[in-house]
Amino acid sequence: RQFVFVDSIVSKYNIIDRMKFYKVPSVSIAVISNGKIEWAKAYGYSDLKSERLANTATIYQAASISKSVNAFGIMKLVQDGKLSLEKDIRGYLKSWTLSENEFSKGKTITLKNLLSHTAGLSTNGFMAYSKTDTLPTINQILNGERPANSETVKPILPVNTQFKYSGGGITIIRKILDDN
Repeated sequence: RQFVFVDSIVSKYNIIDRMKFYKVPSVSIAVISNGKIEWAKAYGYSDLKSERLANTATIYQAASISKSVNAFGIMKLVQDGKLSLEKDIRGYLKSWTLSENEFSKGKTITLKNLLSHTAGLSTNGFMAYSKTDTLPTINQILNGERPANSETVKPILPVNTQFKYSGGGITIIRKILDDN
């Protein structure tokens, strides 16, 4: 609940004002109800140079905003008994193997570790690809092999010792979903 004093000035901004303030070139919003898009609208420019307007078909890089959706999906599978937050992830990986070293050998790495960024894994985040790039497979991304533009995802810290943001760990979750 927001309290406003009689002598306060309450500023109201529209979405265009907020986009200008935060220097956001474009935004796309969709309202989904019962699995269907009820309403969608885009604001701003998808390309500032050519002043091409964004529209509801404009493609955005989801980046880290997708992590909450990913976690929701994992928790639903845990609730349904299809995955466990406590089981070693190696038991779920069928078509890719996490490299072993002094940080991981004999240690259990769990979905809980991956979701909470306490697995001690490398690869903070990922660079985008241009429209003309050949897109890598998920195994190429995890192995740091061309055409991937990232390093190998590997253990770099002992498990459960500290928070270390790892987009690579989240990518392993994606691989688990693909393999199961």
